[in-house]
Amino acid sequence: MTAPVSFAHPWALWLLLLVLFTVALGRRRSGIRWRVATILRAATLALLALALSGPSVRVAVPGASVVFAVDRSLSITPDEQRAETAVVREALARMRSGDRAGVVTFAGRAALRRPVEAHPAVEDPGPAVDPDATDIGGAIDLAVRMLPPEGVRRVVVLSDGAENRGDAVAAARAARQAGVVLDAVPLVSGPPDEVLVEEVTAPQDVHVGEVYEVRAALRATVPAEAVVTLSRNGVAADSRHVSLSPGELIVPFSETAMRGGIVRYRIDVVASPDTIPENNHGEALVVVRDRPSVLFVAAGPSRLPQWLRDQGLRVDVRTPEDVPEPLVGFAPYRSVVLDDISALDLSQGQQEGIRAFVETMGGGLVVIGGGHSYGVGGYTGTPLEEALPVTMDVRQTLALPTVAIVLVIDTSGSMEAFGTELAKEELAKEIASSVIDLLGEHDQIGM
Repeated sequence: MTAPVSFAHPWALWLLLLVLFTVALGRRRSGIRWRVATILRAATLALLALALSGPSVRVAVPGASVVFAVDRSLSITPDEQRAETAVVREALARMRSGDRAGVVTFAGRAALRRPVEAHPAVEDPGPAVDPDATDIGGAIDLAVRMLPPEGVRRVVVLSDGAENRGDAVAAARAARQAGVVLDAVPLVSGPPDEVLVEEVTAPQDVHVGEVYEVRAALRATVPAEAVVTLSRNGVAADSRHVSLSPGELIVPFSETAMRGGIVRYRIDVVASPDTIPENNHGEALVVVRDRPSVLFVAAGPSRLPQWLRDQGLRVDVRTPEDVPEPLVGFAPYRSVVLDDISALDLSQGQQEGIRAFVETMGGGLVVIGGGHSYGVGGYTGTPLEEALPVTMDVRQTLALPTVAIVLVIDTSGSMEAFGTELAKEELAKEIASSVIDLLGEHDQIGM
């Protein structure tokens, strides 16, 4: 029968002889002080001896229950699968009497392989459901539900950690709150021989006639040869043969927007060597819009509209009276060009519409100068001025010299009569007052 108490260092118990020696010495002394001191010394030595001996008490506890959650997704190589099986077998071989174990395999979904039992027979954990994904959190949840409520409960996760579904962190926290010990066995084998499409990029929107690129970002873990195919709306459009080195490679494809609509691009890669063909494709969408339209407003003939058409733009030429007033009338246009147009030729509603087109719709506004636009065209204080990044007022200060004036007024009797209504003297006063009103604060006057 095994003793309930054991000592890691039983030789330390010989130190208890010092306790007897201390008590024997203390008896030779008289007085309460010596007796108390002897008791304290003996107790200290006894506790020190027990502490150094490392005592332990054996207590019977229920057996442990363990569930192994084994990752069998496509990211797990055959070598890693064999390593997982070896870890599970070794752990089961070391089970003590009363221990129980079960096995769960998982990928995108978790599945029960062996229930929690005393002597599970596990040759190989087997495949998983939905191998294209990895849901570690779902596997932890299923493993926790399989454990009995009593005894030591433990979940061991064997995975490469490449989770792309679920929430492993939240599941681990829930397991801890339920009193379950969670362990992880990382798989540390080297990367597989793999070629994959990391990303396919293209402009979100382009215009008819615009040239742009569709770029495929490929990544390889080993040197490989690959054929990269670009499909446009499900039809193969271009193909390239590339040599890959470990790392990233960008493969560009030049495209021209032919007509409006949505274009779906797909990149497919056939490579050798390669392990997981499911990650060898990617997609991107491009919205092709019609050529941008320009509203060209002119009072007379101009060569500019044809020049704009030569640049690939659609130009709608109108006279000032045909300019739309409501904002919705500007919806087909990307820019408005006013070719030397006076503000007097546009109504208040038309000017408000142009300003709203710039401020609300983010449209462009080009005003071509001349003898009828900007300041001389009456733009000052109008919605046109508010829509433009310039002001119409002259901000330079005009410097005028100071003036000194002396008025000489005749006060003789001949100034009294002037016709029949107004005396000459009163007229002279009015003239003097008008002169004073014209003077500045630094001017001088004498009389």
